[in-house]
Amino acid sequence: MREDEPGYWIQVIASGSRTIDRFAPISDEEVGLISRQVAIPVRLGGVYVHAFIDRSGGLHLDRAENLKTQFNIAISHPDTSMPVRLAIAECMTDVDRARRQRDALHKEFLNRLGQRAATSFLNSAATGQLWGLLERHAISSDARGRIRACRSRITAEVSSDGISVDLSAVRLEDLNIDFSEIGPRLTQAFGYGAYASPQVADLSGLPFSETPTGMTIVSAVERSPRQEERLSILLRAAILYPSAFRSAISQYSDPAFMTNQALRLLRGGFVDELSDIEARRVAQVAAIVPKLFSMAYPRRRGAMLYYMAVHLGDHAPIAKTIYELAARSVARDIDLVRPRIIEMFEDWGRQLSGYGFLPPQ
Repeated sequence: MREDEPGYWIQVIASGSRTIDRFAPISDEEVGLISRQVAIPVRLGGVYVHAFIDRSGGLHLDRAENLKTQFNIAISHPDTSMPVRLAIAECMTDVDRARRQRDALHKEFLNRLGQRAATSFLNSAATGQLWGLLERHAISSDARGRIRACRSRITAEVSSDGISVDLSAVRLEDLNIDFSEIGPRLTQAFGYGAYASPQVADLSGLPFSETPTGMTIVSAVERSPRQEERLSILLRAAILYPSAFRSAISQYSDPAFMTNQALRLLRGGFVDELSDIEARRVAQVAAIVPKLFSMAYPRRRGAMLYYMAVHLGDHAPIAKTIYELAARSVARDIDLVRPRIIEMFEDWGRQLSGYGFLPPQ
């Protein structure tokens, strides 16, 4: 019951964060309420209360942390189904037990329904874990709402190589953790190696030509949700389309603090000294990359090197600079992207094809 309003209310649980999302009114005539006088305060966004009747008919009403004995009895009973065992283990936040139950249920799907059903189950479970992880680390209720609104585009796929995570619809600015931390957390939950698969902005369909306008460059930049990629696209424009770059950088303002700092640096001597010769512009960009790298937040430097490799790595002097920065670092977020950076340098044409922002072949 609520102090501020009469009547009966139920907790509505957010499936991702597994916290109380809202309270919904119910009628005691409709559901046949069992009365029990106990005061357990709850709040929106807080931990929810479990209510269930055990096999002996006993009624239990409390938070999960106080129901471990009852949960252990239920999960160990031979008549408890595997889906219920998994649900109980997840309520207990027992990672090891949840992983064992998930593996057992996966084998059951595989034996009874085949590989496709088993894979769909794992993908669904991994995606649910990913949603919950992102929602729990949202910086605000508005950020949590944006994450929920794009759930259909936030996915995880499990294969023999590990868990591939699509985070292209998520803005890093909405989280209090970096994308590089998501992989290890999913690895812990699933026992599979997990890796975030950085998504590259689709720049196809934009009117690139021999002389694109500054607005064309701005449109390209704004297609990316990642500030590291937005900066990398601007630097590519500086090499390929210097006039349009000058126009774009004079009018573009980025929502991220770090990128605006980088823009102030670029608007200084870099723009004034930009050469009319492309090879020299490449050298100028290569020279400024370490400065921009040092300006990035430490946990985002791996993402910065990755997106610079994507958009600038086909130029040998810049590729050399990016490689040296990646090779010298011992940071975990750079360890995660270093193999893919090297792979792109080995065959950058195949990696970058189809994004509409390449020099003439």
